[in-house]
Amino acid sequence: MKGLYIAAIDSYNHEHVGIYNKILGQVKGFKENKFDISYIIYKNQFIYYNEQNTNVKFVKSIGYNLHKFLIHNSYYFNEVDFVYIRYSIGDYQFYKLLKLLKKMNIKIIVEIATWPYRYEQKKGIKNVVKSIIDRYIAKRINKYIYRISVTTKVKSIYDVDCINIFNGIDLNNIPIIKKVQHDGINLIGIANVSLWHGYDRLIRGIADYYNLTNEKQENINFYIVGNGTELENLKKLSKNLSIENKIHFTGVKRGKELDDFINSMDIGVSSLALHRIKAGDPIKTKEFIARGLPTILGYNDQSIESSFKYIFEADQDETAIDVKSVLEWYYSVDLNAKYIRKYAEQNLDWSSQIKKIVEVLR
Repeated sequence: MKGLYIAAIDSYNHEHVGIYNKILGQVKGFKENKFDISYIIYKNQFIYYNEQNTNVKFVKSIGYNLHKFLIHNSYYFNEVDFVYIRYSIGDYQFYKLLKLLKKMNIKIIVEIATWPYRYEQKKGIKNVVKSIIDRYIAKRINKYIYRISVTTKVKSIYDVDCINIFNGIDLNNIPIIKKVQHDGINLIGIANVSLWHGYDRLIRGIADYYNLTNEKQENINFYIVGNGTELENLKKLSKNLSIENKIHFTGVKRGKELDDFINSMDIGVSSLALHRIKAGDPIKTKEFIARGLPTILGYNDQSIESSFKYIFEADQDETAIDVKSVLEWYYSVDLNAKYIRKYAEQNLDWSSQIKKIVEVLR
């Protein structure tokens, strides 16, 4: 079968880097399942078909976006059997595109990255308008969509049957850690830092560890890699708790710079507060495991077996992370990066998740 992956994200936007990598992994997963698929996205505000620049620019001021472009250039759907499209909140052009694709007898699978997604919506007049448009669209899309792909375990959304998948990873782009010796314990969080990452819980936990532990203390350092809306709040919290020397904000790191930096890390820190948005399937947990890093998280990752001992699952609440318990867990496991990596190879690759979609389409 031949497909087209449609995603209105910009790979040059640092906030979309993780999503872009996910898209590439999913495309690769389709190809590994013997499906012929192309993709269309933004790159530096220009619309790209695979790696080819269409020389058409996204112009927000006049409402010209990717979906409108495809409506006006429907030849991109020639010989296409299905489309896989990321849900676009409050975008009427998205709705019009669905109607066009239905007329062309093309099967439509819509991915809703987080459900229920309305918890992620921001305040403000523009977002209120988006929400109104979105509610209008949501009541009508079941006439056009074949399936919804979602990482939450639900049978249907908007009266459309769901395909339940987990976020996978592309192991070819994630090298195993090459350990660099250092003093103490280094923890790392990599994110476009938002409320649901819950890094404040770990910062408070580190402060508690140094304030309340009378026995010999480890030299603990937490490195936060990335930007994001919560960064300033975390900096203020670290200062207020007098542990600025233990919490390090590095900014964005990519590629070899990031790989080299991770070689000095001991524990990965995934999302610690998904309960704040009621849903989610963070890809970062799987990426840390692929690198061979034991990982702490604050949610139940259903894609990882409960017997996998290299995961420390913190309580799903607002309490500070119990750093002493984290250290006890860390020292209790056999730190074998190759074994951790092997688990990722066997269970977390995108190919196994895309297979669920492929089986429905065939």
